[in-house]
Amino acid sequence: MKIRIAFRAPFLRSAVLCAACAALIGARAARADDVPDGVWHSNGGAALSVAAGNTRSENFNLSADTKRIIELDRWSFYGQVLYGRSEIAGHQSTTASLARAGGRYDRNLTLEVYAFTGLDFERDQVRQLLLRSVASVGLGTAVLKTDASTWNIFGGATYKLDRYAAPGVIVNDVLRTRYGAPELTVGEESSHKISETATLHQRLAVFSEVRGGGSQRANFDSGLAVAVTKRASLTVSLQDRYDGLARSPVRKNDLLFMTGFNVKFDSE
Repeated sequence: MKIRIAFRAPFLRSAVLCAACAALIGARAARADDVPDGVWHSNGGAALSVAAGNTRSENFNLSADTKRIIELDRWSFYGQVLYGRSEIAGHQSTTASLARAGGRYDRNLTLEVYAFTGLDFERDQVRQLLLRSVASVGLGTAVLKTDASTWNIFGGATYKLDRYAAPGVIVNDVLRTRYGAPELTVGEESSHKISETATLHQRLAVFSEVRGGGSQRANFDSGLAVAVTKRASLTVSLQDRYDGLARSPVRKNDLLFMTGFNVKFDSE
């Protein structure tokens, strides 16, 4: 099952509340999931929903991620494809056409402080976004680091470059097909094992332009996985994207709630 909805509720208040709740839950967890073993740990997930009758709809979501952790370094990569369409009274429409991919490299500078650099890409047909490219660099520190869970805060700088479908979109009162801006970013992320079979992770990042209109955007991601076998698990995830530059009829908030099936693959 998968639901894609847009909503007008204040993003930061709800996202910060979810992040704080996740951290409190993690403080009572059993042990952390990230182990510096030098092995590539990969996950692949899928979700599909089909409806027939007065309204016909098909939706599917594919996602994958991989990471490798050693004592000083961490590499991580991810990808996601989401597509949906509906038909009502013979009229067909695309309800979702989204693709995301990216990677990040972390380097431990001390036991508590790390540096990171990353590159992310996004395409969203519904928002007329042909491609968003974001390069990032920054520093982070561990607020909580135990056998139960990890919780980090971070900050840094990013550069965002957007390409829009013709005829373009209005950005700062100008019709544009390209728009680039440097940003400052702050955020937090945590990972927890809340039982022998359940793991929880969440991440919140807020971006603020340092010139122009000073627009803000924010990303919130969270997920819960419950193992049914050693390699397979059922998953529930929540993703929220806030874009202060969005103009009607596109909403500033875009929320995705998904359930699915996940399979683990290790390089060993």
